[in-house]
Amino acid sequence: MSQYIENHLSKDEVIVLKAKKNILYLLMPFILCLIILVAAIVGQVMVNDKLSPKGRWVEKQMEACERVITQMEELYSTPEAKQEEIDSYNAENPNDTVDNWKELCDAYRDLCREEAEKMFDEDPDYCIKVLDGNIVGSSKISTLLPTILTAVIWVAFALIGLLPFVIKLLRWLSINLALTNKRVVGKIGILRVNSLDFHLDKIDHVQIKATIFGNLLHYYSLVIASVGGAGYNSGSKKDGEYFVGIANAQEFKDAATNAIEQHAEEARRAQAEEIARAMGK
Repeated sequence: MSQYIENHLSKDEVIVLKAKKNILYLLMPFILCLIILVAAIVGQVMVNDKLSPKGRWVEKQMEACERVITQMEELYSTPEAKQEEIDSYNAENPNDTVDNWKELCDAYRDLCREEAEKMFDEDPDYCIKVLDGNIVGSSKISTLLPTILTAVIWVAFALIGLLPFVIKLLRWLSINLALTNKRVVGKIGILRVNSLDFHLDKIDHVQIKATIFGNLLHYYSLVIASVGGAGYNSGSKKDGEYFVGIANAQEFKDAATNAIEQHAEEARRAQAEEIARAMGK
């Protein structure tokens, strides 16, 4: 807690309770960043594999392989014919035997993929020219495309994941909130500062709100609103100003409620004593 609270106390005013911030509140942006990071890496791998020259070549060869397998299923339509093809494959490949038609088709797919990758590794320029219709220079574009997509993905990750975290971190670090024997005083914000200064008799309510993760990690939002208004300035939400990531929110609310009731009781007592003195005269 900074010196802000202490600098705004009157001489006869003492702090009853300060709001404590829970650092676990900042864990959620890290989780968001982690999810985006994993998604970016997975997306990068998938896109690079599919759109890289080698990935495009293998994909085209696999499409051709599927057409061949479809023709085989039409050619060997009976169980007897399929079994003859299975036996023929096993005879030619004793180290990689198959037991049924599905395993045979999968084996042909594996062979097709191996041959396609081997062909590209041996003569990538030829494969790229075939893919791009013999367009001169297209191989360079095909090679650079995954790199460009990778850069876009990482920039998007930085903007989507890190910027909200920085904003959330600065907002959380700027929170100052305390209950005194006379007021609730505090501030939130660095560039745009919202300051709070409510006398106890001007407080309408103090609420606690929490998300699912807030309940699990024990951080809450304190919502403070004044009598006759939602919050204390134009920066407030409709139901009051939110002080987020508070660890002792329930303790603060209970202390504020007790202080408000005690202040109201003292005001009523003082009013009754004043009426009694007036009637005594």
